[in-house]
Amino acid sequence: MVLKTDLKDGATTVSDKVTKTTEGGQPRNGPTLTADARVTQTVLDWAKGQPTSTIQDPGGLAITEKATYDAAGRQISRSLPASTGSDAGTPITEYYSGDGTGVCAGRPEWADEVCRTRPAATITGGGSNPSHLVTTLAE
Repeated sequence: MVLKTDLKDGATTVSDKVTKTTEGGQPRNGPTLTADARVTQTVLDWAKGQPTSTIQDPGGLAITEKATYDAAGRQISRSLPASTGSDAGTPITEYYSGDGTGVCAGRPEWADEVCRTRPAATITGGGSNPSHLVTTLAE
């Protein structure tokens, strides 16, 4: 990965990152063939250098995971395939802050460390199964 900083405005851009890979077997007698190919494509926010989505089998199934980041470049959510981004299929990561009130606030000694990971919403349509996923709290 190459980081480039514009000295005029301080903006950083990223280049030279791999955005698509193909893995598979290669027969000895057909070195130009790829058997059982598995393709993964990564979509990047080039200004931040962070992946915003990962797509497995982009030409077919397009199984997609999406990520969002805060202004500091920390991942704050990761939507699993088939998630809307505001349901139980999206874990939310919260970070400690040095000021304020609440579960993750007022801890300057842990500022910017992961505080907790929780689902974006409750589970719907699960029948008699529990409607809440686990919230993990780091202390």
